[in-house]
Amino acid sequence: ITTTDGKFYEAFPEVGAGYGAGIAAQPGASVAVRYTAICGFLVEEAVGTYEITNDPWADFGEGATTEVTAVSDTELAIEYSIPGFNPIVLTVNPADNSVTVPIQPLGDYGNWPYGVVSAESMPGNNNFINPCDGTIRLDLRYTVSAGSFGNYVLELRKVN
Repeated sequence: ITTTDGKFYEAFPEVGAGYGAGIAAQPGASVAVRYTAICGFLVEEAVGTYEITNDPWADFGEGATTEVTAVSDTELAIEYSIPGFNPIVLTVNPADNSVTVPIQPLGDYGNWPYGVVSAESMPGNNNFINPCDGTIRLDLRYTVSAGSFGNYVLELRKVN
């Protein structure tokens, strides 16, 4: 990597990580590099049936399918797997395919004492849609009025 002031840095040095200790622990920091794809976001190409490929929160279940529909030219809705729950609405930035999920109520599990669970995307570059391979990745924080259950990565892959 060559910076604007002419300094040269190896992107992938042979001796290991090219960053100092503790960098990855800084708020909002990431040691991952994600290059912008040449595939641009088009809402009509993003709608369809998706397979859940990662679901540690376990509401959908890996291998299950769900529908993704268009809300607007830059918004998509992921239909929730639990009857009565609201869809997850996400906003896509077409300039770089990044995604944000503003805090939104999903629903109430009924038999648990915490009330309505909400979700929102975590800051950083871990929320994106990749039109090249038909994937969506959301780093979501799940909360209730009493606090947070933490964040979990939901990943989907378009099947048609």
